[in-house]
Amino acid sequence: MRVQRARVVTIGNITSRQLLEAPLRFLIRPLLFTATLAAALVANGADTLPPNANLKADGLPPIPADLVAKVAPYTEFKPATPVGWHPQKRELIVARRAGNTTQLHRVAAAGAALTQLTDFAEPVRFGGWWPKAPDVLIFARDAGGNEQRQLYRLDPGASAPVLLTDAARKNEFAGVTHARDRVLVDSTDIDRTGRREDPTTDLALVDPLQRARPRNVATLPGTGWSDFSFSFDDRRLALVEYKSVNESYVWVMDVATGARRRVLPAGNAAAAKTIASGDVNFSRDGNGLFIVDDLGRQVITPRELMNRWVVPMERRHDHLMLRNGAKFTIPFDMVLVFSSNLRPAQLEDAAFLRRLGHKIAIEPLLPSEYAQVFERACQAEGIAHDQHALQRLLRNYHAVWARPLLACYPRDLMHLIASRARYLGVPAELSAELLDWAWHAYFGNEALIESAPDNGSRA
Repeated sequence: MRVQRARVVTIGNITSRQLLEAPLRFLIRPLLFTATLAAALVANGADTLPPNANLKADGLPPIPADLVAKVAPYTEFKPATPVGWHPQKRELIVARRAGNTTQLHRVAAAGAALTQLTDFAEPVRFGGWWPKAPDVLIFARDAGGNEQRQLYRLDPGASAPVLLTDAARKNEFAGVTHARDRVLVDSTDIDRTGRREDPTTDLALVDPLQRARPRNVATLPGTGWSDFSFSFDDRRLALVEYKSVNESYVWVMDVATGARRRVLPAGNAAAAKTIASGDVNFSRDGNGLFIVDDLGRQVITPRELMNRWVVPMERRHDHLMLRNGAKFTIPFDMVLVFSSNLRPAQLEDAAFLRRLGHKIAIEPLLPSEYAQVFERACQAEGIAHDQHALQRLLRNYHAVWARPLLACYPRDLMHLIASRARYLGVPAELSAELLDWAWHAYFGNEALIESAPDNGSRA
């Protein structure tokens, strides 16, 4: 199963993150009910909060109305997520819950009140002002929770948006040209039977200001395509074909013809092992690609990779060779940062490591620091923070399994809890059951192996 990452998209000078946020309806609805009921109790002068008529309450003491009113402010969570900047003004668009759904809002100045831009039954988490018409809002949403996302244009003063994509297909915002005149949309057919074979992904360029038919760019096999990035002249498109968490392929496509070639690993290369790459972007001159991957997962070893770059780093220039054998020198005016979970001694010898200069160790957190990261991770996933659950995690899991307090653990564990809760249709909370499941799902067989008693026997 593919774990979809957050996608970075750009409109004009807007850089926004299209977050696949966990639905909070199971958490939000009871909170909204509590807050609304608290206000009603105060207005009506009631002394206590009566149990829900559909519940059978046995042995519950009366809940004072003033206590309900006091806790009501703490049951309303409305985080604001930055979405993008206005192409001309110093204004910001944020995504924030309005009523029961997340909608887009304008922030006209620092500290200014939010002005709601969208108001629909379905959430709107992504959007931006179109650079060619700065008062026109482009946004994406689905309908009825069908996850069949569509792109829309909302004109100034209009009461209803204009649909820009094929409503019979699922559409995703994939990028925008550097000329800021076309949106790249990737779309797939909707599988209503669950038996579709050989699915494909269609790429098309859409002019949001025109109702003309989109220009089809290419049809790609499968649906694991992402990280689309145009060259600065908009003639080529870099894209990543995702296979698994440790296997992906980088391609470059001619936008005019749709022809593509694999560049990493090279199309004619028979790699001894698979590699994973992502976040592809063209260099300014169009002669190279910037990518992000794990140090140690490349075709070559970390030692070979670092030896390749140490001389350019020291001399500030590099030597390249064309296919015809011609050699030339280019400036190397940049700072390289290598990040790895390997120990320095596993990467190179002591003399080479001294040539690298600065080396920064990212150590495990202190318990107080871990608690702050844990609280932020809860907020990001819409999970109510529970100090007792944190202590249970530290005492019953980290201490028992001798796990260091790494900063990535709270984020990953909270994401697993939220995903599990959505699957079960229950509120995402820090219950003992969900926390235990998340821990063992996260560490997998490793935790089970470490928990097995060593009695000297072997299967």
